[in-house]
Amino acid sequence: MEPILFSLYTADLIGLVTRHGLRSHLFADDSRAYGSCPPAATVGLQNQLSVCVGVVGEWMAANSLQLNADKTESMWCSSKRRIGQLPSEPFVVCGSSVTPFNVVRDIGVWVDSGLTMSTHITKTVAGRFASAPVMQCTSIVVVYKLNT
Repeated sequence: MEPILFSLYTADLIGLVTRHGLRSHLFADDSRAYGSCPPAATVGLQNQLSVCVGVVGEWMAANSLQLNADKTESMWCSSKRRIGQLPSEPFVVCGSSVTPFNVVRDIGVWVDSGLTMSTHITKTVAGRFASAPVMQCTSIVVVYKLNT
C-alpha cells in the first residue's frame, strides 16, 4: 500500500487511541499507544491499554487490516528509584500474553526502561567498532588554520 494511502486509511486509529485516554504514534506499519500513570495505578493503565488495543484490532479487522498481536511489546518507563515498583507480570492484549521488556527498539532507536539511552549508545558504538578495520583504511586528517 502506498504511504499516503496507508496514512489516509489509518487516520481513524489516532481517534480510537485518544478516546481511550492514551496517546499514539504511527509510523509506516508500526503503531504505538502510550500512557502514563503513578506507580500505584499501573494495573489500571494495563487494562486501559489492553482494551484500547482490542478495539484497534477490531477496527483493523473491519477494515481488512491485521493486527499482529504476537509482535506487540510493552515497556514500563520510570526513574531508577521507582523501577522496582512497576509490574513485571505479563498482561493480555488481543488474546496474546505480553511481558514487559526492559529494552525495546522503536524505529531504529533502542529505548530502555530508565530512558538513559545507554543501550542505544552501546549497540551503536559496538556496531561502529565492528566495522573499524574498514574505517582505518579511509581515515583522513585535515589540519587547517584560521586567518586572524
